[in-house]
Amino acid sequence: MDLVVALIFVVYFIPSVRAQYRDHARIGWIFALNLLVGWTGVGWILAFVLAGRPSAPPPEPIVLRRRGHLRLLGTSEAEPTEPSPSSELPSHRTGS
Repeated sequence: MDLVVALIFVVYFIPSVRAQYRDHARIGWIFALNLLVGWTGVGWILAFVLAGRPSAPPPEPIVLRRRGHLRLLGTSEAEPTEPSPSSELPSHRTGS
């Protein structure tokens, strides 16, 4: 009897295991769908199909240009660029 319960448990979570094995980008959603709606049969099939679909490719990085620096969102790297005329302010020195 314990073997049957363990087998049902393993079969029930096949979509989640499949998504984990494929390193799917939406594994959390697939697991939630599998856990909460998988018992209906339709939810299990939907989670299984979603786990088999390829993950969406990562989006292109958004490039921001501000204050003479070029920065990619999602990174901490900054590349200096040509300063714009508005960013160059005259320096005032007081002599002593």
